[in-house]
Parts: sequence; C-alpha cells; structure tokens
Amino acid sequence: MKRLLTILVLLLAGCAGSNTVIKPPLNLAAIGDSISAGWLDPAAANVAGNAAIAALFHTDTANSFVGVAGKLAGANSVTDLGIGGTTAAQMTSREVPNLPAATSVVIVEVGTNDVLSATPRTADFDALMAAVRAKVPRAKVVLITLRYFARYPSTDANVAAWNAHIRGVAPSFGATVVDLENDSQWYRSAEWPDSLHPNLAGASHLGAAVAAAVLR
Repeated sequence: MKRLLTILVLLLAGCAGSNTVIKPPLNLAAIGDSISAGWLDPAAANVAGNAAIAALFHTDTANSFVGVAGKLAGANSVTDLGIGGTTAAQMTSREVPNLPAATSVVIVEVGTNDVLSATPRTADFDALMAAVRAKVPRAKVVLITLRYFARYPSTDANVAAWNAHIRGVAPSFGATVVDLENDSQWYRSAEWPDSLHPNLAGASHLGAAVAAAVLR
C-alpha cells in the first residue's frame, strides 16, 4: 500500500507540472550603428559639425535603446554589437560574426549611414540579413525602420526607399518591424537633439517599443 501511495503521489506531481510552461532564456543581441551603440547629450541640439557632436556621444550599452529593450523584455543576456558609422555591408563583416550562438532575439538597426550615400544599396541590406539568418537561424528578428533626418533633408527619398524595402522583405526573414518612419512620436526634438541620434529619453522611449516587439 505504501508503495502504491508513493507512485500515486509521483503521478499527481507529474500531472500538476504538465501545465507549467518553462520559457527558454531570452538572449538578446543587436546589430547596428551609433543609434544602437549609445546615446547623445541634449547639448548636441545647439552644436554644429559632426566632430563636435561626436564629442557628446556616449557609447553605453546599458542605457542605449538596446540595453533598455533587454531590461524591459527580461533578457538573460544583452550583446550590443553596434558600431558608430557602419553601413549594412560593414555590419555584415564586422558585427554578424560576433553574434553569440545562443542568441534568441536579434535586433537589426541599419541604414542611417547607407542612406547618406547617393545611392544606398538595398542589396547590402539583403546580404546582411542573409548573414544574420545563417549565423543565428532560429533567432527572432526585430527590424527598425529609419526616421527622416531633419539635419539632412536631401536624404528623404533614400529613407523612404530604404524603409519600403525593409517592409517588403521582412516577411521573408520572419521579422517583426518597429516602424518609425511616419509616426510623430519618433520626431520629438527633445528626444533626438541632432535629428539623428536619441538622447537618454529617446533611447528609453525606443527601447520600450523594441521590447514590446521582442515580446510580441
């Protein structure tokens, strides 16, 4: 009888545990440029020249939008591979090889430096995404479209074309898109002082939106 009771207790414990969902650890990584790498002092709003603005930029994973997204999403680990000034082609060679094998979610923030050229190569974006998929084939992908840059209005057509391409190919990569292009909340000058980079408030705002996409 004692043996039967022991077996019954074990069976009941097994049944009770069968409804428990054990979630795998969320290991977040980001491919990107300076927007991923850190944040900008609000003082940059009154500073002219890229060199002067660069002196006010803080490379800071914890407070970048990537770090904020990781914290809000409850990530087990956060790897921010963003390097200021990089294009899609440069990210493919310099950042993708460093994606941890355990990455379960990868954020791809790309295009700022591509659209500043006369003819941005969307083929480079496709090559970047193919490299990401080859490196972490099972990871969830979150893509971020570009905002328009008030400082560089001549890039508006390039920004629109780049974003349209991202939206068009996102389904083929099984990607979720955080679309900044036409949403007024992403054009607050108090959060994007030089119209290119977020400050702490902007990084926090964007990080919350990205975290929501990660958990969606």
